[in-house]
Amino acid sequence: MKNFLLLLSLFSAVQSFGQSPPPKFSLNGGARAVYFADRLQLAGDTVTLPRENSGHVLADLGVNIRPNAATEVQAMVRIRNDYGGFWGSGVSFDIRQLTVKGLIQNRFKYTVGDMDYALTPYTMFRAAPVLELFNGVQAMQTIQQNMPGYDVFMNNNGTWRTQGAALDFGLLFKKGPQKMSNSLFAMRLRPGFGGAATEQWAFGGRTELIWGDFPLRVGGTLVSVNDLGGTSASTDLYRNTVLATDGSLGNGFLRLNWELGNSRSQFADTGNTVKSDYFYTVGLKIGKQWQVRYAEVGPDYFNPAAQTTAYNPAGIPRSFRAVGNERALRTASLYDFAREAGLYRAAWSTTLGDDQSNYLLLDPFGEATPNRRGVTIGWQPGVLVKGLSLSTRLQWFSEIRGSGTTNLTQFTRAEVTAGYALRKFDAKLMYRYQNAFRPSDNAEVPALNVQMPWLSANLGYQLNKDLRFDAGLIQVQNRGTGFNAERNAQNEIVFYNEVKYDYVETLPVLSVSYKVFGKSTLQAGMLLSNVREAGIQMNIRSGFLAYFIQF
Repeated sequence: MKNFLLLLSLFSAVQSFGQSPPPKFSLNGGARAVYFADRLQLAGDTVTLPRENSGHVLADLGVNIRPNAATEVQAMVRIRNDYGGFWGSGVSFDIRQLTVKGLIQNRFKYTVGDMDYALTPYTMFRAAPVLELFNGVQAMQTIQQNMPGYDVFMNNNGTWRTQGAALDFGLLFKKGPQKMSNSLFAMRLRPGFGGAATEQWAFGGRTELIWGDFPLRVGGTLVSVNDLGGTSASTDLYRNTVLATDGSLGNGFLRLNWELGNSRSQFADTGNTVKSDYFYTVGLKIGKQWQVRYAEVGPDYFNPAAQTTAYNPAGIPRSFRAVGNERALRTASLYDFAREAGLYRAAWSTTLGDDQSNYLLLDPFGEATPNRRGVTIGWQPGVLVKGLSLSTRLQWFSEIRGSGTTNLTQFTRAEVTAGYALRKFDAKLMYRYQNAFRPSDNAEVPALNVQMPWLSANLGYQLNKDLRFDAGLIQVQNRGTGFNAERNAQNEIVFYNEVKYDYVETLPVLSVSYKVFGKSTLQAGMLLSNVREAGIQMNIRSGFLAYFIQF
């Protein structure tokens, strides 16, 4: 509690100073203090300690310097102390950000160092569909955004935090297109470490033309990932290039948008094997309520920048890592993804790896998941009656090429989201039904049939502008028979593992949050994680106290 009080007083003073910064110098950053008291219940377990307490205090102290009107330098250091560390023994120091931005001749904008970068969903995008469950539950969203989401630079616009350089510039025209915007980048994905690993870089850019009268927008994007030969003794070099074009027409009652492209992957270690495939998507927005889209992604379409998922469900959580008398490693659940940054990926992966079927059987690699085609229909009428809003989404899609059989797997997703607000009360409900089905064509290949319903609900009460109470619930289920695909380094499927699903995860949460001042929130509550898998039930009860601030 002393740490919380000290942090409150320290950063209230820092924030007051930061509100009136000197013209060429300002302080920014964030801080948090969190404490979790966890209790585990597992029937028949006589080995695992039933209680764990954890927490930490950290501060991100940033300095923004503007030596002149055309240059900006941002540097940030992180200081962290985990509870239980005394007299500096538990304190760690890290450089969180180093960035230089500037203008050249007031025409060219450059960025060098750490930067957040995204392009289109099929060329460079950080997809995180499971996080939609947290967005429906206020307390879970606050924890996830301010802890792992903040630590791994996860933004709502799908950007990746990378290191490198970017150059942006635009052109205006008197005739023809109204304007052109351009962006070029170079990113260092993997350092060579003096020959211990092969250096890997990504290069590319984007150009976009806009005609203002139609209006018409046409863009082109290039993303190329390359191992640099000679930076290590290895001759296994990877090359991947994605070239795409996209655009839109109209902004009134009808709006047409599209994107199409091709990927080319080369693997030097297998006799320069080359794989190439396509994708395209066409969408139509009708008025303000209806959206229809068709998308198709070829079986051999590979793109590390768009298909690397934001998190790793195969990761091992820190809390109660080994449970049960056999001390088996516990797999990560939504409870862990709300708390631990170590379960998220911070860098692209050039291999798809195994399908992550625990939550994402239908599209395990985001919107750009290969071997998928189908239709999406969305209806968002807005506010139906006073205080009541509604949106729905329906998807039907299938495989393009059979996964080990001649029959294609069919996928269905139906989702409805409803919100209601009355005076100081507000409520939100999201239900998503998901199904994957494939009939058997012979006795050796069992039929595939998996149901994956998701549910999230939240009831909030805003007592005043600062004090809020929330009660939320998240439930995820998997049941049926499915298959996990094992892939080699060339992204080829080498084997299918049959999986029997019998999984239910329920997370009820109660919290009270108070806005202390500015962009700071003090939150306290109780979180339960109930997991039942193959008849075995495990419960984690967690009380938490957290303080978050950004300045």
